[in-house]
Amino acid sequence: DYNEMGDRLENMLLALGIKSPAIRDEDISTLAGSVNTVRLSNNPVRLTDESLRQLYVDIQKGARA
Repeated sequence: DYNEMGDRLENMLLALGIKSPAIRDEDISTLAGSVNTVRLSNNPVRLTDESLRQLYVDIQKGARA
């Protein structure tokens, strides 16, 4: 489960005394821009630059919840 994994990772970081890094909009743009969409052409779901960016935004929101 995605949420459970996020919780486990967060707990592990806390146990190690490591604060989760803040994710900036610039980071999301960099991550989304680094995806090679040509390599994803065999994916049954078409992923555009904007949809990839939105995926990272959704992941970021999940990490904050």
